[in-house]
Amino acid sequence: MKPDYQAAGPFLTGNTAVFVPVDKFESTVGFMNKHKGFLDVFVHPNSGCGIQDHVTHAMWMGNKWELDFTIFLN
Repeated sequence: MKPDYQAAGPFLTGNTAVFVPVDKFESTVGFMNKHKGFLDVFVHPNSGCGIQDHVTHAMWMGNKWELDFTIFLN
């Protein structure tokens, strides 16, 4: 996916995203955690319930950034 250079979705800064198939999740997250360097990584599922995916079922590697969850309330 191409990066968002401006705030988009619940993210207050630019960001980029990648899709990881479920069967590759464990190895991919382990790889990202080991090799992320100075990057902060936000990982969440795409179950269709945006607020639960971004709040309840998400995890951070590195620093936790503030997100705007109000977009899920409409």
